[in-house]
Amino acid sequence: MRRSILMAFWLILMGLELQAETIFVSLLETTPDKALHNFEASSAWESGVLDALFDLGVIVSNTPVQGSATFNRDEARQIAREGGADLLLIVDVTYPIIPEEKSKIRAVPSTVRFSLIAVDSGRLIKELQYIPTKQSETLDEDKETAKKQTQLLYKK
Repeated sequence: MRRSILMAFWLILMGLELQAETIFVSLLETTPDKALHNFEASSAWESGVLDALFDLGVIVSNTPVQGSATFNRDEARQIAREGGADLLLIVDVTYPIIPEEKSKIRAVPSTVRFSLIAVDSGRLIKELQYIPTKQSETLDEDKETAKKQTQLLYKK
């Protein structure tokens, strides 16, 4: 009998330890004209952020990339709350220029701001701003940078 109680206690304790943190991710594009362009770099950043969180053992859900001009933080918190998330991670990818269709210039972010927010209280828990020292050349490079910056934010 005593052994059964001890075993049940340990199983409950292990179950509590295994419960993972849940983060809801909103990736935003900030552009000079305030419109959403769905740049390839934004998708690479989104993929890198989600991969990093998954690798850290975090349960992740997200919305599609959206324009920062139409983003509503309270609405995002409500959606995150309804989805059972503990935290809201807002990743704001800022582009300084919008390349013309005929130009060979690739749209690359000049700044990426991470804001980690408690869903229940709305309190800002952590913030990190990344400013590239050199322009990325490939989407893989964007994705790897996103992973590294997300890991840095999460481990801070």
